[in-house]
Amino acid sequence: MQWMKTTPLILAPVGSTPAFEHGTRRIEVKGQSISVFRAFSYSQAFNVFGLPSVVVPAGRSPAGLPIGVQIVGRPYEEATVLVAAAMVEEALGGWQRPSQF
Repeated sequence: MQWMKTTPLILAPVGSTPAFEHGTRRIEVKGQSISVFRAFSYSQAFNVFGLPSVVVPAGRSPAGLPIGVQIVGRPYEEATVLVAAAMVEEALGGWQRPSQF
């Protein structure tokens, strides 16, 4: 929390892979089969500390699956997080329907 006094926002990955099917329990990352829980530990850490965060689309995998970026803020700074998310989303072209649909 001390560090966040001078750093109001953190940009972080959501997980170590693009999106996957609901109900998936294990995924492959760099040739290793790992649990979804472990693959998405980036977002869990901020949740444990109760920090407000939002995910916006930042790109697509070669298969066309969404890849997001997580924007995390200081406690009770939800408005700042949402403003930053809107700016990032606009800069990256906003939401777009996946090409396979």
